[in-house]
Amino acid sequence: MAERKNRHLLDMVRTLLLESSVPPKFWVEALSTAMYLINRLPSQQLNFDSPYYRLFSMHPDYHNLHTFGCVCFVHLPSHERHKLTAQSARCAFMGYSIGQKGFLCYDVVTNRLRMSRNVNFFNMSTILSNMYLVPMVFYFLPLMISHHQFRSIKPVLFIREDSPRHHKSFLTLIQLLLQLLFNDLPAFVVLLIGIVSLLF
Repeated sequence: MAERKNRHLLDMVRTLLLESSVPPKFWVEALSTAMYLINRLPSQQLNFDSPYYRLFSMHPDYHNLHTFGCVCFVHLPSHERHKLTAQSARCAFMGYSIGQKGFLCYDVVTNRLRMSRNVNFFNMSTILSNMYLVPMVFYFLPLMISHHQFRSIKPVLFIREDSPRHHKSFLTLIQLLLQLLFNDLPAFVVLLIGIVSLLF
């Protein structure tokens, strides 16, 4: 019985991570969400009652269920905002708070989890799927371009030394695409197809 339940939890965690394109490092949040959902889903062993109903003698509220990993906007507390700054933070939905009522949301800018009740959800959009697009492209790039061609690429864009790291990566990628477009059209097409497949 325990092994079957562990396998059930593992299957749900894997499904949540894969379907939402969430990195494996968020497996704890995916496991917590899986347990939250299992406790509120009807079970055949309980005559299609949910464990939540059997425990509290009341049906769970399904209106607060949202897509794991979807884009959400968390209203910022007063000490993190003022009149001329953004009033909310763009985050990824990471599940439900167990200790208190609210939603857990991962802030990709500050790299921390936020807990809030005041959240707007966009269930059809994901935010974490493209976070590692540039590193993945650069990992597979040597497989698509010969070593000689890769070393012979000359700069076509000016990249400031004090630019943020993610800006440098993006500009370097654009630089490679432009250079391949003019010098090696087949390699450019292959790289472009790889980027499109990662995005969609």
